[in-house]
Amino acid sequence: MKFHFIAAHRAEFRVRSLGRVLGVSASGFYRWTRRPTPRQAQRTNALLVHIQAAYTASRRMYEAPRIHAELRAQG
Repeated sequence: MKFHFIAAHRAEFRVRSLGRVLGVSASGFYRWTRRPTPRQAQRTNALLVHIQAAYTASRRMYEAPRIHAELRAQG
């Protein structure tokens, strides 16, 4: 979570300063940025794309139960 915060705000503040405030090292942050994305996160991101497509296709009218049914119907 701390590294996500640093990544989101690194354009505004120095990584070293953010790391000092959050209690993490700058080298740890840079090592984190080089790590590959975990498989679960990849699957979650792919599912999010399908959810957004179903929501947009319904002209933003479907809520969670109908989107869930739509995705189940698609497989």
